[in-house]
Amino acid sequence: KSVKHCIHVCFELCYRMIHEVFFTDEHAVKTVNLKKCKNPKQINIANKLLQAEAKIHTKLAKEDVNNEFITCIDGTGWKNSLFYLKMEKANCDLFHLCFEESLLFDFQTKLKICFHICKSILFLHERNIAHLDISLENIFIFEGVPKIGDFGLSRLIETVRDNRCLQGLIGKMSYMAPEILNNSKWDPFKADIFALGVVIYSILTFTKPFETAVMTDIHFHYMRKNGLINLLSNLKCMQNVDKFHLKIIHNLLNAMFAKESDRISIQKIRNHNIWKLIKD
Repeated sequence: KSVKHCIHVCFELCYRMIHEVFFTDEHAVKTVNLKKCKNPKQINIANKLLQAEAKIHTKLAKEDVNNEFITCIDGTGWKNSLFYLKMEKANCDLFHLCFEESLLFDFQTKLKICFHICKSILFLHERNIAHLDISLENIFIFEGVPKIGDFGLSRLIETVRDNRCLQGLIGKMSYMAPEILNNSKWDPFKADIFALGVVIYSILTFTKPFETAVMTDIHFHYMRKNGLINLLSNLKCMQNVDKFHLKIIHNLLNAMFAKESDRISIQKIRNHNIWKLIKD
């Protein structure tokens, strides 16, 4: 009960504000941000939330036996009555790689990165864990390998008849599915797929598909009305991709950006024809 209560309070305090990350030579350390938590009640909530994050992250990291999909946990503990989570330090995050360094990956490299990320999300969903904050900023690069991190908003979803079990704004605005923004109950796994679609689009094109998934957003409105094929074919970075390959990309992204009831599953994404384009 206390953890559920904390999750609701979290939105008032803002999860990313009540915690901070600092870096050593080898580690990234996440702990309570005392500049934002100025009384014992807020500190207690921040500690509990970080402990809940550590529990999910530790479980996943232990099950990722080949260290392929999840950032490694190097320890948890307490210092000065503050809980901390110590993780392996990445070279950078995917946002930095795509937008700040503007590295011009070839098409094959982009596909391989996308495929590995999809397998990572499948790894989560097979264990009934929805990440709920999939974004370029939460995918970290280790010697060229992308791994999922930051499980602060993640949830273990018990088996239920209807997965539309969450309500409210969770995650980053530009990655939120329309049903989240509509203030209705929504399926956390399908919300992850929508956010993953934004990530894949951004990797392939080095641009965002839209600012917000609402019909008042001109790019989202265009996509819902006309599909992505015209949008993709007009991008300079996609002009060297032939029409056959472009159509396969379009089909996958359209399925990921579809209405919640029609949205593709992570299992079908894993087995999609697009990955047959990857050359060994």
